[in-house]
Amino acid sequence: MPESEKLAENIEKIKWRLESIDASQVFMIKADSEKYLKVAKGVFGRSKRKVKIYRSIDGKKSQTELANDTGIDEGNLSREIKALREGGLIEVKRIARDGSRIYKKTQWDRILSISKWLDREFGKEEG
Repeated sequence: MPESEKLAENIEKIKWRLESIDASQVFMIKADSEKYLKVAKGVFGRSKRKVKIYRSIDGKKSQTELANDTGIDEGNLSREIKALREGGLIEVKRIARDGSRIYKKTQWDRILSISKWLDREFGKEEG
């Protein structure tokens, strides 16, 4: 078997193992979801501003675009984004050509249904 085929086969094995680990972790997290959701609730507190920013994050917008979208000035937005990042709820998806960061929600949103919780806790998103 050529070296490139061996390498491709090894990569596929690694991907399968990682997907298996991820699936196991998701199962364990869901089993204890209330504990993890409590942490997410702590990040938001009662901050409607954080909720507004979180809801606007779609993996396509830079910080400037988020500021324009939410009507929150960049200084305040920056502080809230920092709190959401440190809380593990968002992450940098990529750095744009102009150096701006594009943010996305982490897998916690999907696993813990954070957006659905926000709808229940703070009301459905307007617009």
